Amino acid sequence: MKRASDLLGMPVTDTSGDSIGVVEEVLVDFSRERIGGLFIADKAAGESGYIASEDIAFSPDTLVVPTDAIVQGDGAVIFRQGKLTLEEVRRLVAATDSGRRLGNVADLIVENTQLVALELSDGLLQDVFAGRNILPLPIFADIAAEKIIVPEGARLIAHESSGE
Repeated sequence: MKRASDLLGMPVTDTSGDSIGVVEEVLVDFSRERIGGLFIADKAAGESGYIASEDIAFSPDTLVVPTDAIVQGDGAVIFRQGKLTLEEVRRLVAATDSGRRLGNVADLIVENTQLVALELSDGLLQDVFAGRNILPLPIFADIAAEKIIVPEGARLIAHESSGE
């Protein structure tokens, strides 16, 4: 398992091993509890586009995608709908439906493209001395007003060093 932020900057190749670019942004689809796609940019060629999570093959050092799977133009606008960028997710606060604050979303724990847990932070000092809290999925998350509202019974299961 890794963090969604670990995908940022990863090289992307086609099935022949030719470079397509690097991951510039991660799109999150909370309704399906998975990474919805990746935004790939090739600065040398001046091209960019989205790749659906279903088209991503993971290898240790790179992501492999079919060249014809890159979504651009009007298709990219449609593809982007209903998904949050990782940066947008990092602005969310996790709280219970009764209002108890659990922490700020710092990252997502993923296994391939499946969301496994939310990594929550209570600030730099807490992260350094106690580590970050992990809120395992699945949860019923109601994303509204920059909050992830989870049921009162949702529990933080562990502290983990932020590794940063």
